[in-house]
Amino acid sequence: MPKPFSRPLRRGKRAKRSSGNFWNDTELAAAVDAYLYMRQLEVCSISFSAAEHSKVLLDGPLHSRNEASVRYRMRNISHVLIERGEQALAAFSPAPQVGRNVKKRLNAILDARHATLRSISELKSQSYARATAPQVLKRLKHLKDKLQEIEPTESAGIGHNNPPGSFNISESDMQVVLEAVQKIEQDVTSDNPDQVRIGLSSATLTKFGLRIAMWMGERVTDFAKAGAVAAGTGTGLAISGLGREIVETLGTLFGWLM
Repeated sequence: MPKPFSRPLRRGKRAKRSSGNFWNDTELAAAVDAYLYMRQLEVCSISFSAAEHSKVLLDGPLHSRNEASVRYRMRNISHVLIERGEQALAAFSPAPQVGRNVKKRLNAILDARHATLRSISELKSQSYARATAPQVLKRLKHLKDKLQEIEPTESAGIGHNNPPGSFNISESDMQVVLEAVQKIEQDVTSDNPDQVRIGLSSATLTKFGLRIAMWMGERVTDFAKAGAVAAGTGTGLAISGLGREIVETLGTLFGWLM
């Protein structure tokens, strides 16, 4: 049985930093991108665990942080968003004790994420209520087609001029994600859908979408330009827009379940 989302091996145990240590721009950007992705899920009434999504951060770009530190930073982001006239995630009450330097950098990152903020507003205006089974199946098929365009790779760089990094995805990872889609398809066509299994499969897809959102957020300030950044690479082009596709597919699914 494939193991979900392979993680890079680390040598020994690294001590977790405290919340008082300096956060660099890469860490702040990862927190913002994860936060905004969860906002997209929330406005579409998609069930997810903020704690589980935070663990994805702790296992990835924020591996030097601890759970309390990440949670408090998310609460800082809530405060900054409210100051900007945006809505905050229900899971993270605003914490106004944000250092002047950190607030300035968070605002700069949010300014660069204008397309993502616009996407949240667009998703909020859509209604997935009373979605039908055929609509869900159509969405799932389209999502599966896009997933199958991704070429599994452990270390291939995405990009062509000064490659911005890599999106590591193994065959095992892809198998887990595609199996999650197939399980949802089976339940949608069933006379007695298993809502527990649907929830588990949806969680697999939302976590995969979070990884995509963080990768994309690091490399482009406007998601509409993602294709240009990834030009010439099939994997990069396949990933472009996939996070939004996952959100809209699951929004339709949960609308059908209501």
